[in-house]
Amino acid sequence: MSRIQDRRRFLIASSLSVSATTLTGCGSILHPERVGQPRTGPIDWKVAALDGVGLMLFLVPGVIAFAVDFYNGTIFLPARNYGELNADRNDELLAIDVSKNELSQETVENVLSEHTEQKIALGPGKYQFKPLPAIEQFWGLASRMRTSLS
Repeated sequence: MSRIQDRRRFLIASSLSVSATTLTGCGSILHPERVGQPRTGPIDWKVAALDGVGLMLFLVPGVIAFAVDFYNGTIFLPARNYGELNADRNDELLAIDVSKNELSQETVENVLSEHTEQKIALGPGKYQFKPLPAIEQFWGLASRMRTSLS
Protein backbone atom coordinates (compact mmCIF):
# COMPACT_ATOMS: atom_id res chain seq x y z
CA MET A 1 0.00 0.00 0.00
CA SER A 2 1.26 3.47 -0.75
CA ARG A 3 1.79 6.24 1.74
CA ILE A 4 -0.96 8.31 0.10
CA GLN A 5 -3.54 5.57 0.69
CA ASP A 6 -2.34 5.21 4.30
CA ARG A 7 -2.74 8.94 4.85
CA ARG A 8 -6.15 8.91 3.23
CA ARG A 9 -7.33 6.08 5.46
CA PHE A 10 -5.91 7.84 8.52
CA LEU A 11 -7.69 11.08 7.62
CA ILE A 12 -10.99 9.29 7.00
CA ALA A 13 -10.71 7.33 10.26
CA SER A 14 -9.79 10.41 12.28
CA SER A 15 -12.60 12.45 10.69
CA LEU A 16 -15.10 9.76 11.56
CA SER A 17 -13.84 9.52 15.14
CA VAL A 18 -13.99 13.32 15.54
CA SER A 19 -17.55 13.34 14.23
CA ALA A 20 -18.60 10.43 16.42
CA THR A 21 -17.08 11.99 19.53
CA THR A 22 -18.69 15.35 18.86
CA LEU A 23 -22.09 13.88 18.10
CA THR A 24 -22.18 11.62 21.14
CA GLY A 25 -21.12 14.52 23.34
CA CYS A 26 -23.98 16.68 22.24
CA GLY A 27 -26.98 16.60 24.60
CA SER A 28 -29.24 17.68 21.74
CA ILE A 29 -28.65 14.32 20.10
CA LEU A 30 -28.62 12.24 23.28
CA HIS A 31 -31.75 13.88 24.71
CA PRO A 32 -33.85 15.38 21.89
CA GLU A 33 -36.87 15.54 24.24
CA ARG A 34 -35.07 18.24 26.23
CA VAL A 35 -34.76 20.70 23.34
CA GLY A 36 -36.67 23.84 24.22
CA GLN A 37 -37.12 23.01 27.90
CA PRO A 38 -36.66 25.79 30.45
CA ARG A 39 -33.01 26.69 30.92
CA THR A 40 -33.11 26.37 34.68
CA GLY A 41 -32.28 23.70 37.17
CA PRO A 42 -29.18 21.62 37.70
CA ILE A 43 -26.73 20.82 34.92
CA ASP A 44 -26.71 17.24 33.65
CA TRP A 45 -23.09 16.39 34.41
CA LYS A 46 -23.10 13.41 32.05
CA VAL A 47 -23.80 15.67 29.07
CA ALA A 48 -21.36 18.28 30.37
CA ALA A 49 -18.65 15.60 30.75
CA LEU A 50 -19.18 14.35 27.20
CA ASP A 51 -19.05 17.91 25.90
CA GLY A 52 -15.87 18.39 27.97
CA VAL A 53 -14.27 15.33 26.37
CA GLY A 54 -15.05 16.85 22.99
CA LEU A 55 -13.53 20.11 24.21
CA MET A 56 -10.33 18.43 25.43
CA LEU A 57 -9.81 16.32 22.32
CA PHE A 58 -11.05 18.71 19.66
CA LEU A 59 -11.37 22.36 20.67
CA VAL A 60 -13.78 23.69 18.04
CA PRO A 61 -16.28 20.79 18.07
CA GLY A 62 -16.25 20.82 21.89
CA VAL A 63 -17.04 24.53 22.01
CA ILE A 64 -19.80 24.01 19.45
CA ALA A 65 -21.26 21.12 21.49
CA PHE A 66 -21.35 23.28 24.64
CA ALA A 67 -22.86 26.22 22.77
CA VAL A 68 -25.58 24.08 21.17
CA ASP A 69 -26.43 22.35 24.45
CA PHE A 70 -26.71 25.62 26.38
CA TYR A 71 -28.72 27.27 23.59
CA ASN A 72 -31.17 24.35 23.36
CA GLY A 73 -31.31 23.80 27.13
CA THR A 74 -30.35 20.16 26.75
CA ILE A 75 -27.42 20.43 29.16
CA PHE A 76 -29.87 21.03 32.01
CA LEU A 77 -31.78 18.26 33.76
CA PRO A 78 -35.52 18.56 33.21
CA ALA A 79 -37.60 20.00 36.01
CA ARG A 80 -39.64 17.55 38.03
CA ASN A 81 -42.58 16.28 35.95
CA TYR A 82 -41.53 18.41 32.94
CA GLY A 83 -43.38 17.15 29.89
CA GLU A 84 -45.31 14.41 31.69
CA LEU A 85 -49.01 14.27 30.98
CA ASN A 86 -51.26 11.57 32.26
CA ALA A 87 -54.68 11.30 30.61
CA ASP A 88 -56.13 9.74 33.78
CA ARG A 89 -55.20 12.60 36.10
CA ASN A 90 -57.93 13.95 38.32
CA ASP A 91 -56.27 17.16 39.48
CA GLU A 92 -58.75 19.87 40.24
CA LEU A 93 -58.75 22.46 37.50
CA LEU A 94 -60.07 25.98 37.62
CA ALA A 95 -62.45 26.98 34.84
CA ILE A 96 -62.15 30.66 33.95
CA ASP A 97 -64.87 32.09 31.76
CA VAL A 98 -63.79 34.65 29.18
CA SER A 99 -66.33 35.83 26.65
CA LYS A 100 -65.51 35.04 23.04
CA ASN A 101 -65.62 38.75 22.20
CA GLU A 102 -62.78 39.48 24.65
CA LEU A 103 -60.74 36.40 23.75
CA SER A 104 -57.32 37.38 22.40
CA GLN A 105 -53.74 36.34 22.93
CA GLU A 106 -53.16 39.30 25.25
CA THR A 107 -56.26 38.51 27.32
CA VAL A 108 -55.23 34.86 27.72
CA GLU A 109 -51.70 35.90 28.75
CA ASN A 110 -53.08 38.36 31.33
CA VAL A 111 -55.58 35.89 32.81
CA LEU A 112 -52.98 33.11 33.02
CA SER A 113 -50.39 35.47 34.52
CA GLU A 114 -52.88 36.61 37.13
CA HIS A 115 -53.84 33.08 38.19
CA THR A 116 -50.40 31.47 38.04
CA GLU A 117 -48.53 34.49 39.43
CA GLN A 118 -45.92 34.05 36.68
CA LYS A 119 -45.23 36.01 33.53
CA ILE A 120 -46.84 34.22 30.59
CA ALA A 121 -45.85 35.01 27.00
CA LEU A 122 -47.55 33.08 24.21
CA GLY A 123 -45.25 33.55 21.23
CA PRO A 124 -46.28 32.56 17.71
CA GLY A 125 -45.78 28.84 17.14
CA LYS A 126 -45.15 28.17 20.84
CA TYR A 127 -48.65 27.08 21.79
CA GLN A 128 -51.62 25.10 20.50
CA PHE A 129 -55.27 25.48 21.26
CA LYS A 130 -58.37 23.37 20.77
CA PRO A 131 -61.92 23.80 22.01
CA LEU A 132 -62.60 22.04 25.30
CA PRO A 133 -66.19 20.72 25.54
CA ALA A 134 -65.91 20.01 29.28
CA ILE A 135 -63.23 20.72 31.87
CA GLU A 136 -63.13 17.00 32.76
CA GLN A 137 -61.75 16.26 29.28
CA PHE A 138 -58.70 18.50 29.73
CA TRP A 139 -56.04 15.88 30.58
CA GLY A 140 -57.06 13.53 27.77
CA LEU A 141 -57.04 16.37 25.22
CA ALA A 142 -53.74 17.71 26.56
CA SER A 143 -52.19 14.24 26.29
CA ARG A 144 -53.40 13.81 22.68
CA MET A 145 -52.13 17.28 21.74
CA ARG A 146 -48.75 16.51 23.31
CA THR A 147 -48.36 13.25 21.36
CA SER A 148 -49.40 14.95 18.12
CA LEU A 149 -46.50 17.41 18.57
CA SER A 150 -43.90 14.66 18.94
